[in-house]
Order: sequence, then C-alpha cells, then structure tokens
Amino acid sequence: LDRLPAFLDRHAITDAVYLAGVDPYEHDPVGGVAGMSAEALRGRDDVVVASLNARGIASVVNFAGGYVPDQVVALHGATIEAIRRSWTTER
Repeated sequence: LDRLPAFLDRHAITDAVYLAGVDPYEHDPVGGVAGMSAEALRGRDDVVVASLNARGIASVVNFAGGYVPDQVVALHGATIEAIRRSWTTER
C-alpha cells in the first residue's frame, strides 16, 4: 500500500477500479487477516482514494465481501466516508 503513490506516478493510469473488499477484516470468518482492524481498513481506503483523486484518476469503487453481519455496514460505510472526505478535501 505504501508503494501505491509511486506506482501511480510511474504509470499513465487514467481509470481505476478499486475493489474495496472487507474480507481481510480481522473478525471476518471467511478471509480475516490477523491485525487487520477496522481502523486499518479505513487507512487503506484513505490512501487508495486520496492517491487516485490527487492524480485525477477516474475511479469506480466496488464494495465486496464482509461476512460479519453486525459490522459489514459500518465497514463499507467507512469506505464511503473515505470517498466523501477525499471529495471535500480535493474540491
């Protein structure tokens, strides 16, 4: 993730699809990754969305995964918040 900005700078990318999956969430029974907290997912979303927007890269966000019923809406909602923050900061 820390390599994303440099990668985007090296390549002439005009469009991107961001698969904002929450399967890595540490409490997800299907794909959970130890230490991947809700805060870590928010950080990931902030970096990806801000990196794309800062470079004027048109993007589509696809929400995916999430098998923790009582938390999946909040996890995806955090991605929406990252998009909102980036739009209000960049515009």
